[in-house]
Amino acid sequence: MSISILPRNAVTCKLLDDGWRLNYLYPRFATVTRPDGSRHCSYIGFDDLNTAQSYLETLSQNYKAELRTGQRLETCYEIKVWGLSTEASFEVLRQLYRKA
Repeated sequence: MSISILPRNAVTCKLLDDGWRLNYLYPRFATVTRPDGSRHCSYIGFDDLNTAQSYLETLSQNYKAELRTGQRLETCYEIKVWGLSTEASFEVLRQLYRKA
């Protein structure tokens, strides 16, 4: 039996222009998908700048990523990252919620 450290959460979707969707998977994690369902980018939210910068350093080693003030998520800062796989997304979520 597998035990998840991730809290249960209801996924909510917001329809954007031309069939694109903003998918809120957790309060601090969302993805944007194209009309064909493929992922365009992901957003990871932070309220602490130092923590956000640390994650940006790590993510930038393998992905195109940028740190900005919160726009898509209700957090002070967010990292917008391109090319983050589903597996890598879950690893980021595990790290975020392990520290929460």
